Amino acid sequence: MPLRCLVLIVLLAGIGVAAPASSAASPDDDAALGAKLDPYIECMNRHSEMAFKSRDRYLSWVKSAKEGPTGRESVVYGLYPLYDPADCFRAIEAAAAKSPDVPALEAAASRYAGALGALKRVVDEAHDYYDLEDYRDDGFAKGRQMHAGLMQAWAAFETASDALDREVATLKQGLVERGLAQLRDDPARQRDYAAQLLLFRARQMVDIGAVRQDALDLEAFERSVAAYEAAYRGAAKFENDVGDQKALPSVVLQFARELLKTGKACARRARDGFHYDAGEEMFLEDSPEMVEGHPAQLVSEFNQLIHWSNSMLR
Repeated sequence: MPLRCLVLIVLLAGIGVAAPASSAASPDDDAALGAKLDPYIECMNRHSEMAFKSRDRYLSWVKSAKEGPTGRESVVYGLYPLYDPADCFRAIEAAAAKSPDVPALEAAASRYAGALGALKRVVDEAHDYYDLEDYRDDGFAKGRQMHAGLMQAWAAFETASDALDREVATLKQGLVERGLAQLRDDPARQRDYAAQLLLFRARQMVDIGAVRQDALDLEAFERSVAAYEAAYRGAAKFENDVGDQKALPSVVLQFARELLKTGKACARRARDGFHYDAGEEMFLEDSPEMVEGHPAQLVSEFNQLIHWSNSMLR
């Protein structure tokens, strides 16, 4: 299964990292673009994550994504239901009406909403079927019939999700880079600068490292780990209050440190040729995030950092 990350950088209220896609934009343009992106980010962080968790749950017991359920499975876990996407649809519609106009972003968001709605319909039907154990009554006949539609809907959603993520990530990276420059030069906001730089470097590291093992650029990844470590050590200086600047939440620093450990473990694993012992191989198919130094663990630790940053840094 593909490795999944939450969307780019968290929304840090009061940290104000709005910046334009071009250097000529005004502070008002910066703020407008940041406000336009926020609903898309919140929507993807809530709904994309659950969509892929549901697929992972389904494929944890359906051994062949191509063939589907056979009726001979030793366990049947079903799949997770999806959240009601009505809030996401409203947010996407409202964001499209906001300035500035970004046609590629708005078109990607519209496709995302359509794919999410279609996915929810087939997942809801399948969830009811497995949750009510109707497969016991029909010998998995409907389960086999639904399988192709489920996989097609997940594939279509993944395509739409990745396209929207690319649009948002490109714009958000410009915002963050410009905002970082503004924060860096403000002595009164060094804590905010340290927090935002930490998350920015974390995403850069994960973007490079969360790939197939045979596709990893080890030299680039090691540079990204070093850059993240420097950002972590800068953030760790705010473990306690510094003057009139408040300490960063300890839970955020804790998960930031865990991500650093995992990044170093991934680099170490890559240098060693990605060899796994017999105990680790038991987890590779269903729970690779449990294996030290596996790219899936890097994604898992990053998602934890983003979750706690979203919760604690608002």
